Amino acid sequence: GKPFSYWVGRHGERQVYWGGSFPGIQKCACAVNQSCADSGLHCNCDADYGEWYSDMGWLNFRDHLPVQRIIIGDTNRTESEAQFNLGPLRCYGDRSTWNTVAFTKPTYMEFPTFRPGTTADISFHFRTTADHGVFLENSDEHHRCFIRVELNSTTDLLFIFMVGDGIINVTLRSARPLNDDAWHWVQAEINVKGARLRVDQQPWAVRRFPGQTYVTMTFTQPLLVGAAKYKLRAYLGCLRGLRMNGVPLDLAGQASGQEGIRLNCAGQCLNATLRCRNGGRCVEGYGSYDCDCSNTAFDGHYCHKDIGAYFQAGSWLRYDIRREAISDEATLSNWLDPHNVSLGFSQASEEIEFSFSTTQTPAVLLCVSSSARDHIAIILKKDGKSAKEYNHPTEA
Repeated sequence: GKPFSYWVGRHGERQVYWGGSFPGIQKCACAVNQSCADSGLHCNCDADYGEWYSDMGWLNFRDHLPVQRIIIGDTNRTESEAQFNLGPLRCYGDRSTWNTVAFTKPTYMEFPTFRPGTTADISFHFRTTADHGVFLENSDEHHRCFIRVELNSTTDLLFIFMVGDGIINVTLRSARPLNDDAWHWVQAEINVKGARLRVDQQPWAVRRFPGQTYVTMTFTQPLLVGAAKYKLRAYLGCLRGLRMNGVPLDLAGQASGQEGIRLNCAGQCLNATLRCRNGGRCVEGYGSYDCDCSNTAFDGHYCHKDIGAYFQAGSWLRYDIRREAISDEATLSNWLDPHNVSLGFSQASEEIEFSFSTTQTPAVLLCVSSSARDHIAIILKKDGKSAKEYNHPTEA
């Protein structure tokens, strides 16, 4: 179920993992190490024993840091107590490796010509919501000798080159989308034996060369980072830790003052003139941004439009959901099966979300019923606690 306590990170998103654990798994360190006081629970603090137990560890997923708020729930139990401590934020790492820039407009950075000889080893991290874009390219004057690494679709990463035997490409098809606004690590290598490409810890995509293959990488043009010269396909997103044959490129230093490129992974969300309001979540696009208002009582581009209502005692609203949801497919389904009363809705599950604020109890917050005489109601009891009531009559 949903936890009573959670913390809010850098982008205002609710996080339910704790120190020593990992994002998304809703556990403490003891569950990861299988050392919880109660093996059936995921945290020591859930054991509710008569003596003190602790859950501790580092929060080191940097994209969620710093911790902005800690929300502690389940506080109305008079015979229980808990203590939360949050230590200081500590930053460390190799500056030459982690220097980061964000491309927010179609543009590119120029570096001195890459001179790899017969072997090239390229590595970098990227983070984007775009479905395509060129990370880097180097070529000769007439584009008869070049190498290029690019994102070709949401899942396809390409290493394209012409280094002696026509245009060849190595395509890696990721098992997961690569434009999920998470950091991904890319490695691209080429020598006289072949070329290969890898993202994160997924298997290498390999292209082997025939024996006696001649490889020459004699480039004369500047190394372009963020786009290609003849086929622009500009990249929008973040880039960090770019190394060419083991030599780090100073992305941050080169980006200083250049239009369309920002230091650090600072897209439009962190620099928005009009920020998402009322708890709306900013969805990064690097060249633009959107506000996700789905978990709020507001709407509009910036979650600024109040779509709630004030109810006086005895007033209520009714929505006939069934009538609005009827489609041709649902009508046909109902004709084939007269007992089918869902008419356009999933029989597997439905989700209900709403916000409310009141000082009056008891109260009915929501009641949903169907023609089959079953219903579900969410109420506030006299003591202020919420409860769910439902009735599902069995068939005769």
